[in-house]
Amino acid sequence: MQKLTKHPWFAGHMERALKQMKEKIKDVDVIIEVRDARIPLSSFNPSLEDLIRTRKRIIVLNKCDLANPNLETLTARAIHHQYESLRLPKPQILFTSLTTTRNIHKLIPTVAHIVNVKDTSMSTIMMAVGLPNVGKSSVINALRKNAKIPTAVAKVEAKPGLTRHVSAFLVSESPRIFLIDSPGVMIPKVLDDSHVLKLALVGIIPDAIVGIESVAQFALEQLNSHNALAYIRELSLPGPVTDLEQLLEASNATETTRQSVITAFVQSFRQGKFGKFVLDDLTKYRQGPVVG
Repeated sequence: MQKLTKHPWFAGHMERALKQMKEKIKDVDVIIEVRDARIPLSSFNPSLEDLIRTRKRIIVLNKCDLANPNLETLTARAIHHQYESLRLPKPQILFTSLTTTRNIHKLIPTVAHIVNVKDTSMSTIMMAVGLPNVGKSSVINALRKNAKIPTAVAKVEAKPGLTRHVSAFLVSESPRIFLIDSPGVMIPKVLDDSHVLKLALVGIIPDAIVGIESVAQFALEQLNSHNALAYIRELSLPGPVTDLEQLLEASNATETTRQSVITAFVQSFRQGKFGKFVLDDLTKYRQGPVVG
């Protein structure tokens, strides 16, 4: 397998996206940082920190219905530790699922709380940020649907000290809260091949870039390392396998069906058919105070 970290992840359009965000950020009160709950640390994007570090923040761990629910406290502890290491205040954390609609209704009240809204006629502006394919657009659409407000882009009145009007979606009338979307921006430099494969396995990096066979082999390794053997039953295998070629042989895959079997295996992992996982290693965060 080629060295995955050599790929130029940070494409030109992402440089342009950062520039657009820089132009809008001065109007923003709250950042909604959307991550994938299956990789709560690996879906953090350090390239955004210079832009957003001075803003109040809510971490939305989306797709939590696909992550191990028993690790939520540990996940929150790990994220708080991450922000302490960056010398940033601990953020609010919400675990969300668009499948079950879990906690989506809590997002607006949480925003109102952290900005300490007292005058409900005053406008608060929040910006949603995150890596590609973490479900940011789905979260935004859920907020707009819950608000039951016409979905056309609204003009936010100029805030004190600002002369420029901002185009945003109104997602709450009382208190008045507007939402600015932003393009998904990829991490400029991945840490190692394992980091790349985790991003690929949850669908943040396209399969075509990493190679679907590499993604499938990584998925198989994750299943075995987590002692999650539901795939044996789901695929009607005689027992656990450690290698993708063994899985293909046990599945009676032919040259004609090979790619479709591999793709179906990866999709089944992503859909939670083999179990619910947190792929980031959280073991070092087991010691310490329980996060409230």
